[in-house]
Amino acid sequence: MYSSRKSSSLPLDMNFKGGCENPNVAAVALHFGIYNFVRVHKTLGTTPAVAAGVEWETWSLERVVEMTEAFMRRKEDAKFEEAFAEALGE
Repeated sequence: MYSSRKSSSLPLDMNFKGGCENPNVAAVALHFGIYNFVRVHKTLGTTPAVAAGVEWETWSLERVVEMTEAFMRRKEDAKFEEAFAEALGE
């Protein structure tokens, strides 16, 4: 139970802090995404996300790569904009 602990003792991914700065966190996130949205499970006959009603259709691996690339691009753009604003003194 996490409510009895100090928030500083929680792992970074439980607080949604740190993002994907750590390559291990990014790798685990990609693994879970592919496992639940791309990989068709024999016992379910579909992906767990489709079976649970979270998604309408199975994702392709290409879609995951495109989404990851777009996320990383937005993240880099935000860093650039922040640095540019700081340089201008805003």
